[in-house]
Amino acid sequence: MIKRSLIALSALALLGAGCWFGPAKTEPEWVEPEKPEGVAGQIMGNWKITSLKVPGESLKNVSDLTLLVGFAGQNMNAKVCNSMSGTYTVNGIVLKAPSITSTKMFCAGDAGKVETAFTSGLATGFEVTAAENTITLTNGQTVLVLTRE
Repeated sequence: MIKRSLIALSALALLGAGCWFGPAKTEPEWVEPEKPEGVAGQIMGNWKITSLKVPGESLKNVSDLTLLVGFAGQNMNAKVCNSMSGTYTVNGIVLKAPSITSTKMFCAGDAGKVETAFTSGLATGFEVTAAENTITLTNGQTVLVLTRE
């Protein structure tokens, strides 16, 4: 009789222990972060640099190159010739990323011009003009046009 009672109590204890820990855990749901107002919200996402104008030259189509930029929260990643990352700020319509970390590969031709224009413009600040699927970054006579990916 004692043996049966111990088995019954053990079974109840095991069942009770299973209920104690509650239901199985599920994966958390992805919640899309809220976009900030103004330019800071408009630039969030992934972009491809499609056009470039540097001082002394006219606007040039560079969409045949793979020139990708991503803005999320306050983090920026880019790939021209070199991989770049850093934090950025938006103050009104001015986009700045003065401290970019980058690989140091040599970039020739249009890719080199785009990378130089992009990094030096971010260091001093780009004025941003945003439309639905394009943003234009202007710094003096330098202009970069990006299209949403």
